[in-house]
Amino acid sequence: MKKIIYTAIVLFCTKVALAQIPFYEAFDNNSQQWAFIDGNSMSIANGHLVIRTADNALQTFKYVNFKGEKDFEINARMVFLGGDNTDLCAIRWGMSDDGKQYYVFGYADEGKYYIGKYDGKLKSIVNFLSAPSVKQKDYNLLQIKKEGEKYLFKINGVVVYGAKNLPWFSDGLAIKCPAGSRMMVDYVSITDPEKEKASSSKISDILFAGTMPSKTPPKKSQPLPEAVITSPAISGSQEFKEFMKNFEQIEFIHKIHPGEKKLKGEDITNLPFIKQLYSPKDNTILALGKISDCADGYILLLANREKNPQAENTDFILHKFSASGTSMGSQKIGRTEYMNKRYFLMTDMDFYKKGNIITVSVTKYYDREHKQNSTITFNQNFCTF
Repeated sequence: MKKIIYTAIVLFCTKVALAQIPFYEAFDNNSQQWAFIDGNSMSIANGHLVIRTADNALQTFKYVNFKGEKDFEINARMVFLGGDNTDLCAIRWGMSDDGKQYYVFGYADEGKYYIGKYDGKLKSIVNFLSAPSVKQKDYNLLQIKKEGEKYLFKINGVVVYGAKNLPWFSDGLAIKCPAGSRMMVDYVSITDPEKEKASSSKISDILFAGTMPSKTPPKKSQPLPEAVITSPAISGSQEFKEFMKNFEQIEFIHKIHPGEKKLKGEDITNLPFIKQLYSPKDNTILALGKISDCADGYILLLANREKNPQAENTDFILHKFSASGTSMGSQKIGRTEYMNKRYFLMTDMDFYKKGNIITVSVTKYYDREHKQNSTITFNQNFCTF
């Protein structure tokens, strides 16, 4: 008898869940057949859609079989990992069968949002306005909620815009990544707000005789906590372990201003691991510090100094390694050029940390007169530049 009752509840809950979520994509695989996922520029890994672009923006899409005349809520949770932070990570929705009509809602990681309508020509509804609710290099939840004739646009639960009477085209849904960038999508869902409320209430009444408050379906995952990241234990070769001993964790705020203070670092030029990695020849390689533990490794700061009778030039490099010592990418962030007892190029680097976000503020001086500013940010959960 208990088994029969349990089975009936499970079947009822399954039907209710299907009614609650007309469409849900968790990106555990591509069973729902999103377009263009080829394992190269687009792939699925660790429960995410991963998109990497070069010279052009990319999108993947599918038709999700729901009617825009009814009330609905679209949710898309994504994270920008690096690249052009002035362009959009976005969803396109209500897309026509030929793809020539749709709406777009997205955010730029620098902290702006955009809403537009494409009907043979892109028309801006909101053209890159400030959105303080955008979390840089972190998960952001885009939401579009339709109630009658009204539409609400939210970023991380904060309403950024409201609209009325947006003509419906069709049920196409697309995800767009800007050119020269990397992003991941955690999930996409489309729900019917009224059915969601009614279904939650029915489940509560049946299972708990109305004694429990109604609940909405849980999200797949929660925003990243601002917590200390525990890096994996070093498991690489003895040469890599010897190499890592030379990098102490820097303290924030950390400043490296070579023109004001002599550069300090451990000379690691002759370590076997360095010779495999850089082939330094006559250069000197300095270990300047560990910038961050990451969920999958470490980010280190090194200096590569070339010295000859005429000049001394130094490149400053962020390099990421896995716990096993595999190189996972590097980026040159600064350079100094010293000749005839003066600097022709100088780079000041300031390192800041807030929560899980690390920012490197870089100022380059040319002949001490002209300067150029830039920043590099990354989240310790991902550690991508």
